[in-house]
Amino acid sequence: MEPIREDPDRRKLALKLAFLCDFSRVEEKWTLARFYNDLSDAIKADFGRKKQYVLPLFMDAVLNIPFKMEHYAYTLGLLYSKHNNANAQNFTRLVVSTVTRDLSDALFEPSKRHHAKLLLRFLGCLVTVRVISPSWMLELLQSIVDSAVAYSKEKMAEDPSGKSWQPWTDHMVLLVLSTLPWYGFSLSSSAAALTDSLIDSLGVYIHHHRAYTTEASLRPTLVRRGRKDLLAACDSGGASHVSSLYWAVVDLAKKRKWDICTLARPSSGMSPASLGKPLSEEELPRIHSTTTSDTSGDATEEEEGKEEAEMEEAVAAEMVMPDQAVEKHEEKADDASDGEGRHAVAGREEGSGSVNKKINLVPITKVLRVPAAPPPRLLAAVSQGVSAEAARTALAAVLSEEYPPRGGLRLVAVPEIESVLSATEVFVVEELVFDTIMGFQEDRVECTIALTQSLTLYFEQVLPYRIRFNQPGTSSFSSFSASSSSSSS
Repeated sequence: MEPIREDPDRRKLALKLAFLCDFSRVEEKWTLARFYNDLSDAIKADFGRKKQYVLPLFMDAVLNIPFKMEHYAYTLGLLYSKHNNANAQNFTRLVVSTVTRDLSDALFEPSKRHHAKLLLRFLGCLVTVRVISPSWMLELLQSIVDSAVAYSKEKMAEDPSGKSWQPWTDHMVLLVLSTLPWYGFSLSSSAAALTDSLIDSLGVYIHHHRAYTTEASLRPTLVRRGRKDLLAACDSGGASHVSSLYWAVVDLAKKRKWDICTLARPSSGMSPASLGKPLSEEELPRIHSTTTSDTSGDATEEEEGKEEAEMEEAVAAEMVMPDQAVEKHEEKADDASDGEGRHAVAGREEGSGSVNKKINLVPITKVLRVPAAPPPRLLAAVSQGVSAEAARTALAAVLSEEYPPRGGLRLVAVPEIESVLSATEVFVVEELVFDTIMGFQEDRVECTIALTQSLTLYFEQVLPYRIRFNQPGTSSFSSFSASSSSSSS
């Protein structure tokens, strides 16, 4: 049997994604702009040749190399800003549709809670490069927080201890809090009032709708030896982590200064002339809060379900040409709007300055569903044939297992770092290390390489000069990464 040969173009694109902005792999003459243009040109070319691997490779890179997420978003922003290219436009729309569809599924599945965080973070990064509008993103974040607040209000009277509901509501709120540092500056500068309203809603939950703020089961000792015994009161990043992160984010929001030196922020160098117009509210999915991820039986949602199924077919085809991708949608669009449907818009012909043809655009998923309660299967599994008290006890055990508190391992333990970085910057470092370990957990060797080389190089590029050890020329993150990699092994 003849051996299966890997597509050389696929390998080239995979390497471009993996080594994006990695100056140790290229000649000295390379610049950041050259990295971005090289990757965007490769994506546009492979997509135009109907290569089926482009979307999966891109999404794998986004989810598994989290410290380069901002760079991938920036590349997508460059592609999207090229209005005269149908392939670039459609690839961007396919990515947005895939992310929103997968996020909608992940919000209802506890086993995908880590992916839900990464997908929400990437959507926020797309706000910074003007692919997604800030108002739509804020509507999504507000819906997630509102679900947590409403459910906690409903269940507080039934279970004042919070054990049977707070793990889920904390998870929902933490999704928002843990991703805001990546794109809060774009939300605050573009929609300050809505951003303030979101922060206020987070405050309502933190101050009024949390039954417990620390977890005694995670404390190192059973009793405190005195009022100053702070270690005995620490819960190793359990329930207290949500509160501490909230105050760190509030500090940034009040100052309206979202400067975080542990993030790359490539979009800050984009000139207004290079930015595109964000996808309109009509093009982006409608935010719908529901207790189940399935469509309901009314006519409107049945129609939306059919449109979403058609979109899934288009995505399943992976990198189809624009005309093929929307062929089955054109007739419906023409009937609905006399040839001026939302899937066909006037565009510029490549290499021409005149508007003289239509660019057929791939449709985007219509609905993004946000859960209003924990997954129904969890609630149903513990409520059959038992008393209300027994059901609450069983549900508390299930939720604590499905939505465990973040913490238990202190990834950043170098005093020199914590004395210089803010609480939010330290959190970002911890998140990037944790996400890298999660992305490479199936391969210890690759995980160690990613932590000690790739992630260290990232920090060397973004961190200011002031972060140093006492020894000249030694980066604090070199030693930090080495200790982190040994822990991951």
